[in-house]
Amino acid sequence: MPHRGLANAHRLLGHYEQAAEALQQVTALEPEDISSKFGLGEVYEKLGRSGEAIEVFRAVMEMKPKEELRQTDFGRFHAQRYCIWAAHHRVAAIYRDQGRYSDALDVYNQVVSKGIDSFDTHYGLGLTYAALGFKGSALAQHAILKHLADVETLDVMKKIFERDADDLLKQIQK
Repeated sequence: MPHRGLANAHRLLGHYEQAAEALQQVTALEPEDISSKFGLGEVYEKLGRSGEAIEVFRAVMEMKPKEELRQTDFGRFHAQRYCIWAAHHRVAAIYRDQGRYSDALDVYNQVVSKGIDSFDTHYGLGLTYAALGFKGSALAQHAILKHLADVETLDVMKKIFERDADDLLKQIQK
């Protein structure tokens, strides 16, 4: 679809208004296109339109990857699953940035209940708990991050995990 390519070009060039217009057209024509809808949420977020970003990301959170892709195009299936996972984290992060910590906590609880157990989940939960003053809960997330860093086999990822775990500890100690 030409609009999708145009949207990607605008995003790469930092022309977010034009990217939003192109992605709005794509999602109007293909409402089940998870990747384009997620991209629209990202563009809205770049434009500072957090309310619209949350609305789009919440729609993505309710979507399901096309099951037939699991057999025919696993890469695309995985990309759709990633967009759904990332939409949860983006909504929680926007709420956290807005100081809406209980809303962020609600989203992280949804994430955990859906089995999306990742480094990003525990890092975001830790930051949210720290902001709420729940040091014990934040420290528990810190311990999970340290454990994840210990079991990670890639040195680069381990360094990133350790850096973020240390950053979380600094936030807790504020």
